Amino acid sequence: MNAMPQVRLSPRRLGHVNMFVADLEKSIAFYSDVAGIELVRREPGIRGGFHSNGNTHHDIGLIEASQGEVIGRDGYKQPSSWRGKRPGLNHLGWEMDSEGTLVSALHRAQQRGIEVTAYADHLITHSAYLRDPDDNWHEFYADIVEDWRDIFNLDREDLVSGKWEWNKKPPDENAYYPKGPKRRRVAGAPFGTVRISHARLVARDYPAVLDFFCNIGGMELVDSGEDIAFLRNKSSDLDLILISDKYDLEPGLHSTSFLIDNDTVLTEAQKMLEDRGMSPVLTTDRKQGLMMSDPDGVQIEFYRRISPGFQMLVPSASDRNWPFKE
Repeated sequence: MNAMPQVRLSPRRLGHVNMFVADLEKSIAFYSDVAGIELVRREPGIRGGFHSNGNTHHDIGLIEASQGEVIGRDGYKQPSSWRGKRPGLNHLGWEMDSEGTLVSALHRAQQRGIEVTAYADHLITHSAYLRDPDDNWHEFYADIVEDWRDIFNLDREDLVSGKWEWNKKPPDENAYYPKGPKRRRVAGAPFGTVRISHARLVARDYPAVLDFFCNIGGMELVDSGEDIAFLRNKSSDLDLILISDKYDLEPGLHSTSFLIDNDTVLTEAQKMLEDRGMSPVLTTDRKQGLMMSDPDGVQIEFYRRISPGFQMLVPSASDRNWPFKE
């Protein structure tokens, strides 16, 4: 297999996970009342909702599964059109340093013959969408406003997405990603989340997808083996665990992990969940945390680091069972 051209978009970090869900209201309730991630925006025109813990405009995006086109501002056909036929991953969102950094990377992609599937102006971001060899979609985006809460708030329900003509004018070189964000915790929720941490993705074509993340995405390979890889970007310890489907796992999004604050008492959170009829699994090996499923069966992890540094966060690639038994 020939390696992909080295475009190296090189994002800062994993910014969000966007998912197709079976029942929007049920998923909104889960991510608000259970996960403790505040609902900050509804978009009725696309049956969507967005949740943030204050770290960025959204850590989780939800779109109700449908069979047809998803239309945004001025008739713009959104990248999710015709794709959300059943619950599952819509895209992973990768935060770039600035619009200028993103546009420079898009020029490199264009010069090297890499297909960019779609471009979008989301009012708070300018975004480009690429597909990996397994046809998972990835949004590489740059924030374009100083205060995202001016647009992402519950007083507004207008359409968000429109066309972005990325090469029509010089890009803004300023960095608008949140610095010193004010985090919020949903009252009464078992967890207080700090930020989205990383996702686990199961790949049909593991070597090709890994090559995509290294050469197109420009992510750093922390550790890897024949069937598992740990990748990070420049502003994080870990962003993605890529797993081969040789374990008979369903290809696509396997799980999403959230770092929780030190005020969350795991035993109390576990009891709260059990009192609500849920069955979380306590994990205390390399991290202290709880694993459970969202309404569509996606595994969600809430964890606290035992010690600083990725050594406690990322196991050796030789530890095959770890991503699955949690």
